[in-house]
Amino acid sequence: MKNLSQWKTRRMGCIVADAFEVKKEIPEDKDRTSLRRIKMLKKLLRCAPMLVLVLSLLPATSFAKATVAAKPVKNGNHNKVVNDIVSGFQVLHNFAGPTGDGDRPYGGPIEDAAGNLYGTTTSGGTSGGSYGVIWKIDTTGTESVLYNFTNGTDGVYPYGSLVVDSSGNLYGTTFEGGSGGYGTVFKLDTTNTLTTLHAFSYSDGGYPVGGLIMDSSSNLYGTTEEGGSGGAGTVFKLDTTNTLTTLYSFTGGSDGGYPAYESLVRDATGNLYGETSGGGSSSYGVVFKVDTTNTETVLHSFAGGTTDGCNPYGNVAMDSSGNLYGTGEYCGASGAGVVWKVDTTNSETILYNFTDSTDGGVPGGGVTIDSSGNLYGLTDTGGTNGNGVIFEVSGTTETVVHSFAPATDGGNPFGTAPLLDASGNLYGVCAGGGTDGYGTVWAFGLVKPPTTTTLMSSENPSTYGQSVTF
Repeated sequence: MKNLSQWKTRRMGCIVADAFEVKKEIPEDKDRTSLRRIKMLKKLLRCAPMLVLVLSLLPATSFAKATVAAKPVKNGNHNKVVNDIVSGFQVLHNFAGPTGDGDRPYGGPIEDAAGNLYGTTTSGGTSGGSYGVIWKIDTTGTESVLYNFTNGTDGVYPYGSLVVDSSGNLYGTTFEGGSGGYGTVFKLDTTNTLTTLHAFSYSDGGYPVGGLIMDSSSNLYGTTEEGGSGGAGTVFKLDTTNTLTTLYSFTGGSDGGYPAYESLVRDATGNLYGETSGGGSSSYGVVFKVDTTNTETVLHSFAGGTTDGCNPYGNVAMDSSGNLYGTGEYCGASGAGVVWKVDTTNSETILYNFTDSTDGGVPGGGVTIDSSGNLYGLTDTGGTNGNGVIFEVSGTTETVVHSFAPATDGGNPFGTAPLLDASGNLYGVCAGGGTDGYGTVWAFGLVKPPTTTTLMSSENPSTYGQSVTF
């Protein structure tokens, strides 16, 4: 193991320092060069010579300044006063740092049926070693720490998003620790008691960086970044008896390797989909499928260069037709990353090339898709302040929803696509920045412009049955 003084990132074959100042409380001996990235009217009608019907429509295709004063905006079940009504952006919580309630959240938040948000920080907490926490923000906006990791058998450094069952129990992974030292799968029950469900031994996988998904039978599925028989990561299943099955071991060759920062997608027949940050025919990563016989198929191998993306991290999204969507962190026309689509014939289309200007750059968390097929994601850099953006891609058109201002909003979000709730609002995290400099949890209420339609009729009283021009 190499001792390093900074969190480091493997990008396109290079080791580069994290964008944030590394704080000395992060244990040096836990840094690994193998880790690829440590790093959401009423209808008014008057009878007059001109009838104006104003409809407040959701969704609409673009964002615009709302002509109303700041007032409570419903972000899912979080009734908050959104001060930045222009964009609907609000910081829900500023993390206090290594001896407080956490530091550096990477995995995006999840929401339970009551509207409470849950997530993890990679470091910080009050256990004495800055090993990470599990946090909750309730519907009043109050944050609480549910669990402080201790670097014992419970594991250390949780990076991925959590998943919640119907009883309110939380499940997730830690990057290291556990009895084998290679990370864990854990459960946190409603009394905040943590149980280690599985400790990785490297032969069955090691260093899980991503989150988990759960099927209707409460089986859990996820990935590890390394380990397995091929040494380049695994896709695994953990059943309700806590028996782990390695569904596929990557070799790092043409099949791909080193899946990171992702939660898998599972279709209606039980096939799993995801991406790897390396391997493939050009060594730039792949989009893969693991079917119900545990056979892996490469759906697309990233070519890099100016015509394709490379080094994909984060979540893959699937639409109702089975098309897959995601991001490549680098490459593309400007070298600043892409948004891609792989259709059901395994044909890839680049939907958008980032320029690392005001449109953003280095999209490291994948995308989330809404019911209309619009994609939402985050970039690590670019935007008006250079610290990343929230973006929307509709078709092949990109819209910057919000540019992060690190001193107040947080900045450089990386790791997981934003959460999109049932009301169409986005939630996410920034791994740094905010008022204390240790990261934030934020919400974005999608404030859409009204559509105005003019109806013409004759002077009152109009003749019954007279046509109206619309």
